[in-house]
Amino acid sequence: MRGVKGVIWYCWKETGDNTGVEGSGHHPATQQVLKELVAEFKVLAPALMAPGGRMLKSKDGHVHALICGDGETGRYLVYVNADERASDAVLSVPDLAGKTLEGMFGAPEAAIQDGVLKINVPALGTGVFQIK
Repeated sequence: MRGVKGVIWYCWKETGDNTGVEGSGHHPATQQVLKELVAEFKVLAPALMAPGGRMLKSKDGHVHALICGDGETGRYLVYVNADERASDAVLSVPDLAGKTLEGMFGAPEAAIQDGVLKINVPALGTGVFQIK
C-alpha cells in the first residue's frame, strides 16, 4: 500500500486457453467477487492516490494499515492482516482520537479509545473504515 500510484489489472488467463475451465470469464463466482472489488476500488482510488498517506503496523506486526485521503476524497483507514493467523490487532492512532470509524464493504464497526484502535482481523483478512 505504500506509495500507491495506480492499480494493475491481471485477467487470469482470459485468453489463450481453449479448455473453457480457466479464466475469470468461466467462473461466475469469481466474476461476482471481481465486480465487488472493482466497485470498492472506484470508491477508494482517489484517497489511495492522494498524497500524504500514513502507514501503520499493529503491535503484533501482522496487520498493516494505511490512513489515506483528505477532505476532498474522504479519509479512510485501510487494513490487511498479512499473516495466516487471526490477529487481535492494536493500532496506535492518536491523531484520530475523537473521530468515528464507519465500517465499509462488510468491515465490522470499531471505535477508537484513548488514541488506540483494537480490531480482530481474520487470517489474511482486509477491511476499510471511513474516518468521520
